[in-house]
Amino acid sequence: MINTLTIEYASEILWALQQEPEEFEADARLLLALRLYETGRLSTGMAATLAGVPRSAFLFLMSYHGLSPFG
Repeated sequence: MINTLTIEYASEILWALQQEPEEFEADARLLLALRLYETGRLSTGMAATLAGVPRSAFLFLMSYHGLSPFG
């Protein structure tokens, strides 16, 4: 089963971040997944699925954002 989350945001946010909508939405998914992993609510595998990336890529992105897969 696939669920959908819709978040409304102003176009000024895209302008401020200098991003296209698809880029912003991918970043938002990743940041949500990172936060849910960081708080212990998701495993790395589940967080990677939420972020839409392979687990190996998620582990790399975790280190890029200062998180460790070892707690």
